[in-house]
Amino acid sequence: MSSQVKSPLKHQHSDEERNNFIINDTAFKTTSSLKSKSHLLRILVVVVLLLVVLLTILGALYISMQKKKEPVLVPNVSKGHSKQDLKDEVCNTKECVQIASKIIDVMDSEVDPCKDFYEYACGGWLKSVPVPDSRTRYSRFDELAEQNSEVLKQILNQLISKETKSVTPILDKAAVFYKSCTNTKLIEQIGDLPMKKLVKDMGSWPVTDESFDESKWDSLEALTTVHKNISIAPVLQVYVAADIKNSSQNIIVFDQSGISLAKESYLKNSTFHIGHREAYLKYMKSIAKQMGANETGLKYMNDVMEFETQLANITMSVLDRRNYHSIYESMTLEEFSNRTEIPLSWLLRFVNNIFKENNLLVLPSERIVSFSTQFIGKAYKLFNELPKKTQSSYIIWQAVNVMAPLVLGKYQEIFDEYQLEAYSLTDRPPRWEVCISSTLRYFGYALGRPFVEKVYDKTAKTMSTEIIQAIKQVFIDNLETMDWMDAKTKAYAKKKAERIIENIGYPSFILNNTALELEYHGLSIKEDEHFNNYMECRKYDNLKNYFKRGKPVDKSEWSILPTTVNAYYAPTENKIGFPAGILQWPYYDKRAPRAVSYGAIGMVVGHEISHGFDDQGKDFTVEGNFDTWWTKESTDAFKSRSQCFSEQYSKFEMFDRHMNGKQTLGEDLADNGGLRQSLQAYQLWKEQHNEEQKLPGLNLTSEQLYFLAFAQVWCTNYRESSAINQIESGVHSLSRFRVIGTLQNNQEFSKAYKCPEGSIMNPKKKCRVW
Repeated sequence: MSSQVKSPLKHQHSDEERNNFIINDTAFKTTSSLKSKSHLLRILVVVVLLLVVLLTILGALYISMQKKKEPVLVPNVSKGHSKQDLKDEVCNTKECVQIASKIIDVMDSEVDPCKDFYEYACGGWLKSVPVPDSRTRYSRFDELAEQNSEVLKQILNQLISKETKSVTPILDKAAVFYKSCTNTKLIEQIGDLPMKKLVKDMGSWPVTDESFDESKWDSLEALTTVHKNISIAPVLQVYVAADIKNSSQNIIVFDQSGISLAKESYLKNSTFHIGHREAYLKYMKSIAKQMGANETGLKYMNDVMEFETQLANITMSVLDRRNYHSIYESMTLEEFSNRTEIPLSWLLRFVNNIFKENNLLVLPSERIVSFSTQFIGKAYKLFNELPKKTQSSYIIWQAVNVMAPLVLGKYQEIFDEYQLEAYSLTDRPPRWEVCISSTLRYFGYALGRPFVEKVYDKTAKTMSTEIIQAIKQVFIDNLETMDWMDAKTKAYAKKKAERIIENIGYPSFILNNTALELEYHGLSIKEDEHFNNYMECRKYDNLKNYFKRGKPVDKSEWSILPTTVNAYYAPTENKIGFPAGILQWPYYDKRAPRAVSYGAIGMVVGHEISHGFDDQGKDFTVEGNFDTWWTKESTDAFKSRSQCFSEQYSKFEMFDRHMNGKQTLGEDLADNGGLRQSLQAYQLWKEQHNEEQKLPGLNLTSEQLYFLAFAQVWCTNYRESSAINQIESGVHSLSRFRVIGTLQNNQEFSKAYKCPEGSIMNPKKKCRVW
């Protein structure tokens, strides 16, 4: 889940056979009580399972004989049933048994939920689903993403074999791209010739060319080439996006760039960080050597590493970049030149080279936005002071670093060794998975069409809309109870919440052949040129972005692909989005009780709505403009309440490293607000409908099931490298703490699971904003 501004400040996230565990009343007692009754538990497990199987068979026979529809999950209470009766009834339909089985497989009922609810909810999954050898982490998100990739693989293979007729030439183009990627034999035969040509086209590389001629080296031309043609941004980054203070208008944006690792990996001196940068430098030299570098040439890679370290030293941290008030600046290009001390002539040549195809000259008076003025000024000065050989070594390495893994063969072996040393990965992902990822990146909307036709449950939109409206109304109603907000701020918050736009499933244009073909017009793909196809796609995406310069922002555009397992809030559009990719189990299933739906996808909905009012989103207006609409009194109260979360989450630690509660504040606020609002919406739904039956094998109330469904979507296993990187550079708390921290603040959870005050899951001090 993420809050997105159309700039590099956006973040994304970006994650079946299990052991069966049966829960009964003793599961909510202490660990010592559980152990003393383990024999009884085993007997009860067997008995309950037998009863479930028997009832399922009898139910199926009855349904078959009667030739009627299966009973709904919530029977009609008017026929002699009270709501209390239904609370104690068990649903034994095939659907209920299947849903219950999926939930039970993930959990570990032997764990006391009041001591560690994350382990209680996810323990079975955590034990039975280790991190694959080719990944640094693995989550329920990743599990569903793999499932979606399998669907896409089938779609593309059918297009390639002509088993399925393409409805548009764009799908054929996507299939050709995918086929060129999976043709490893041809890729290895071609070898590194395309990459060496790329290097030559950028100018001479002293790492491999001893005849490097400084008089012919043009650093600005090289920067422009890699920026424009390969979408790589050494030193500084330029792109087009909505001006966050005038979100209806696209504008040129300047931002920081230029390093290959996380800032901390260059600067910290723990064993982990030292090992990471040593592995990176070794990788740099191994690739250079494979391309023909001798010992003299390899020394330039030390210079590149030193320069990247200098850039890391001045790079703004993730935390600093959360404060738009301090990093956003709007000015003319001439003013930007004065502020950064970059010659105006250099800037004009640079941007006009980039926007050449735009056919609109960039003048000194054109307004731009900068998110990193100080960094860019310092980075340019550092770069300009480098010897030309080091400039060339750095710029061309940035390109080689991105493109080398495409070559395969020996280059792939070198990359594998780096992945092992830096991230402890002992295997590479299947080639088809790598190719699906690349094809999706560039043909995601085209592939979205057959994907939604194949897997998208149309009821998901109806259900999602119902849940969104219910949770939005709860948020609005709750504003009246916020005694820390004044009336003026409440009134505007209500207006903003009411006008949040929803995108559900997929954008309609993907079903329109003409619109879809226009999206990819002019893109050329060849079956036997994977390396060039990849470059062509990167260049094409850049040009599409550059052509937005000076044009109004199309706020109907989606910020996420239909196949993505994620959701988002876009503050410059005041919009939330839930693509088809995530509207599947464990986030959504039309057969599941509403308790599960509200706990899973409902919490995600509440999370995204809350992003509109987190530490960043609260400073965007109804129209999506960055402008303060809060009074000073309400702002001060918000900051005071938010501090509680920062302190709480900063106490969580893993691998001897503490979370940074200030850095994760926006996501933590969204988690806590989303869970509370979704539960309230579910409770209102129950008041208007019949009580839900229990799921078989789960002796849980509807509220208990709600919290269990919430926790189970976050089950994640991490390697140490992944956890450390997320702690240091991520805006999300680790999954364990997203569950535990949120539930510790929720009184309704403690009430549902009867957790005594002062227990781990029910601390006396609780934090709340929304």
